[in-house]
Amino acid sequence: MNLTFDEETHTYCLDGIRVPSVTQVISAAGLVDTQWYTPESCERGKYVHQAIEFFVHGVLSKDCLDARLVPYLNGFELFMLQSGFKTTYCELRLACERLRFAGTLDLYGEINGVSWLIDFKSVAAVPAYEVQLAAYAALARAEGITVNKLGALYLSADGKYNLREVKQSAWAWEVFQAALVVERWKIQNGA
Repeated sequence: MNLTFDEETHTYCLDGIRVPSVTQVISAAGLVDTQWYTPESCERGKYVHQAIEFFVHGVLSKDCLDARLVPYLNGFELFMLQSGFKTTYCELRLACERLRFAGTLDLYGEINGVSWLIDFKSVAAVPAYEVQLAAYAALARAEGITVNKLGALYLSADGKYNLREVKQSAWAWEVFQAALVVERWKIQNGA
């Protein structure tokens, strides 16, 4: 299985064939209220993710970081320090060959010996996060990665954070699978 990702178009291909991302599936199904997603917030989210990834891998120079991103990174650093989180993966791209979808896990690791799959957020909680994280958990488990807890890590412009555990439910996974079937049909039929 060969997974590729085009950063510019945010497109995943599995063995050369485009597959939908988790975000695309839940967005196309109308599960995401897009009023919170302005071009500015999307760009900020992209750069916050990159800054965190560079920080986790020890290659971030804070001196070079845009001042608008510093509070979000400070919140992440505070989370790491206070929780004792031990990172295993950061920005890990995965695909499900059987169901033909892909996604990127923001953060995976352990707190006090318990495995957590965490997605970064900078807007208010929405019900779709449960569906989104259920799909990421399915991708992780398909690769043999144990997921005990799911979490949304809210990072804010004031340098604070809030880790909220997201319940794992079979219902959320079923909702994602239904949305995936519709999205694949749309792709195959040019809709």
